[in-house]
Amino acid sequence: MHARSRIARIAGLAAAYLITGKLGLLLAIPPGYATALWPPSGIALATLLLLGNECWPGVLIGSFLVNLSASYDGASQAQSIGVAAALGVGASVQALLGASLIRRFVGASPELLRGREVAAFLLLGGPVSCAASATIGVSTLAIARIVQPAQIPFSWWTWWIGDVVGVLVVAPLVMIALAQPREVWRRRVATVAVPLLLMLAFFTTLFVVVSGWERAAIEARFRSRSEGLASALREHLEAPLGVLRALETSYAADPALTRASFRALAAPSLSRFPSIQALSWNPRVLDADRANFERGGAEGPCPILDRDAKDVRIPAPRRGEYVPIRYIEPHDANAAAIGYDVSTSIIRFEALKRACDSGQPAVTRKLRLVQESDPSGLLIFLPVYPGVAVPSSEEERRRLLAGYFAVVLRQKDFFKPLEEQAKAEGIDLSLEVPDAASASEPFWQSAAATGKAPPREFQHGTPFMFAERNWSAVCRATPAYVSGERSWRPWGMLAGGMLLTGLLGAFLLAATGGRPSA
Repeated sequence: MHARSRIARIAGLAAAYLITGKLGLLLAIPPGYATALWPPSGIALATLLLLGNECWPGVLIGSFLVNLSASYDGASQAQSIGVAAALGVGASVQALLGASLIRRFVGASPELLRGREVAAFLLLGGPVSCAASATIGVSTLAIARIVQPAQIPFSWWTWWIGDVVGVLVVAPLVMIALAQPREVWRRRVATVAVPLLLMLAFFTTLFVVVSGWERAAIEARFRSRSEGLASALREHLEAPLGVLRALETSYAADPALTRASFRALAAPSLSRFPSIQALSWNPRVLDADRANFERGGAEGPCPILDRDAKDVRIPAPRRGEYVPIRYIEPHDANAAAIGYDVSTSIIRFEALKRACDSGQPAVTRKLRLVQESDPSGLLIFLPVYPGVAVPSSEEERRRLLAGYFAVVLRQKDFFKPLEEQAKAEGIDLSLEVPDAASASEPFWQSAAATGKAPPREFQHGTPFMFAERNWSAVCRATPAYVSGERSWRPWGMLAGGMLLTGLLGAFLLAATGGRPSA
């Protein structure tokens, strides 16, 4: 029976810890571990005082379950379990330490009849012992990189205050409900328990309201900054289109391109936009004209090439038409791409077809450039037709197509200014294609957001149209951003209110001490 009774007590304590812990986490600060009111700390301390230290596994189990359920990550199962277990150890150490100190300096069965006993009970069970869980917990989160260095002081302070308040407010309530002798504790229901509960409800409601106001203000500022980043991203993407349009205008005036004339056309744009790796001219060559094209005339031969499985250049197989790279600038750095038939690549062909059919610029998916080994390039193709106007029908556009001007970009170079701007703002920025088959993988994301983007407290997406596709600039607030924007007012208000509640409880406990007369 003793073993069964012990198991039942441990299970009951674990259940009480889990349920009240879930309620306490409603007031938690990101990433969801530290809260300004933690009722389980008071329940754990009072239970160990009333039922004995042998019930401590209930604290470990309850803390483990509440923390695991609050932040379980299927992608990092081992870390989630390890962190929850370490936090359970911290909660157990705190409860055991507090109970042991109170028994040593107050008594084995404290009735809290004198002011000195009340002060020692709340001081040793609260501020002194509560430093254990806060220190172990925040250290664990810092080692696991769940909290950033900038968050450590705020998280520790909030964690410690939450546990202290839990002891000051909740432990007396548990003692009033369950402690012996009942004639001493029962008469404190109206004089101690009711005022504590009323003040607890008042300050919790006030905290929720003030936190809501602050969160709304932070979210509004974040949305404004996100819109600014999205606008900068759109402007940055439009720059290559302006370069292509300038080349198109020049071609309409003089379609007889040569290597020298193309170099003269490309040089100003390359100088103005150093993030552009290259500009190229890719004429449409029918199979009947292939031999003449490959002879190259006065500028020398230009064979139309493909790449085999080993990435070796080989003559392109015969087909109805080709789209080889005839001119590219800067020439020396990109000479390996000359002659390559861009229509042989399925990624490039998809963009070529969209550009030809629509008569508008089209961007590829991420790909490996012919002249690069890094698979993070992209191309923007602009279809070119004789004359100034784009043919009105799709059939005419396909028939009259002369070729494509292309902008060659390396993501790490092209998006670097945006990455630096986003980093300065403390925001993760990604460019996503909502209607793509692989929409879960961003087209581009800042270095801080590489890999699967974690959930963020604040996130804002700005949709826009670019190169005949729907895009979205998605901004996610980093922990550093949230820490910088959040004030201490709501938690200070709650902590101050709860401390006032605890002090009132201490006063009322002392005032209602003394044994009733016979």
